[in-house]
Amino acid sequence: MLNYYFAGALTPKGFISYFEDIPDGKEDKLIIIKGTAGSGKSSLMKKIAEKFKDDCSVKCYKCFSCPKSLDGIKIEEKKIILLDGTSPHVVEASRANDTIFNIFEFIDNTKLLPYSDKLDEINERHKKTKNRFDKYLKSTSIYLSNITDYIKECLNEKELEKEAENLYKKYFEYSGRGKIKKMFLSSPSPQISDNLIEYNPQFFENYTALLSKFDVASKIVITKLAEILENKGVKADIFFDYLEPDKVKYIYCNGRFISCDDNEKASERISFDKYLDKNKFKEYSELYKSDTAMFKKALSVTKKLLGEANDIHDELEKYYFTAVNFNLLDKAVDKLIESISKN
Repeated sequence: MLNYYFAGALTPKGFISYFEDIPDGKEDKLIIIKGTAGSGKSSLMKKIAEKFKDDCSVKCYKCFSCPKSLDGIKIEEKKIILLDGTSPHVVEASRANDTIFNIFEFIDNTKLLPYSDKLDEINERHKKTKNRFDKYLKSTSIYLSNITDYIKECLNEKELEKEAENLYKKYFEYSGRGKIKKMFLSSPSPQISDNLIEYNPQFFENYTALLSKFDVASKIVITKLAEILENKGVKADIFFDYLEPDKVKYIYCNGRFISCDDNEKASERISFDKYLDKNKFKEYSELYKSDTAMFKKALSVTKKLLGEANDIHDELEKYYFTAVNFNLLDKAVDKLIESISKN
């Protein structure tokens, strides 16, 4: 079975990585893949994931900026992890059983020399577009912070914290102890509509949706709940919001999925709007409408710019693709699959 997550995210505070949370312990074998854009890193991992999906649970970590690609996979039963070791998610071999799969061995750089000027031009365009993306993504946090402040002024936060404690007692008090895994389920990429929930059917077995105006109260509750789980040493998957990376948006624990997003498949819906002083909120209604409109516009442009940056990156990959000896690479990948099968 394949499940999909993000181990890192582009946020208004920059790139945030939880790649270090993927291994469960020293028994996990880490294979670090090194190579250029277009050299087949993602295709290699997709091929291996497909090979083992029928007999194993395979966690696939999508690329945070371009979800059609993979940044890593973990074959649970084999205790084997493959990760893209190139920037920005730089991963280095640091343990005795860590190994490197070096695609650079199969790249003939001389084939790229005739295109050096063109590659420089593409890289410069990509850099400029990515810089504009970064600025717009940062701007979303300004409007989102204003919106959150307006709503928080009108909320009873003490009661919301009690709601988090109630959820813990109701669903998780007797859950198994273990490690908290930190990840993301959402990305600004235009390649996904909002999140990766639909890629994880286990979430829908017991789905609790927390509902509130602009998710402000919901995030207070779920972030407090995550804090309780961590303090109690409960084993859980904690998913942060890429737009507000200090706040939790989803939790999967003890077979239950707690989400700040509503979904038609949710088996339970809890609204926290009763803790919002609606009369007081009227004082902020015009500011709220204005900042909400600005936030949505900034987020729309952010996604558009990331899509443009991805298209430019695809141009770059086409050139690097021509320099890879895929006959030799495929043979090396087949040997790697064979070694994993024997593990």
